[in-house]
Amino acid sequence: MYNVNCQRSDISHDEELISIIGIMVESNLKAGRQDLVPGKPLVYGQSITDACIGWEDSVPLLKNLAEAVRKRRLVKAEES
Repeated sequence: MYNVNCQRSDISHDEELISIIGIMVESNLKAGRQDLVPGKPLVYGQSITDACIGWEDSVPLLKNLAEAVRKRRLVKAEES
């Protein structure tokens, strides 16, 4: 698994990473997951299935990935 906190320049120049064509991110309002327990109220915005990253991590992650894509496109254009 690739560390999403890596430098954006790593993604735009690393030959092993430039072949990535998509990602899957499980995100919710609240990070983590919770068990469905009868009689116990659920935490709004937190998954009951898989653990997810929270909104506070989702936004910078998507911004970093978008910036990496822009940089990679510039690198590819310069190579052409």
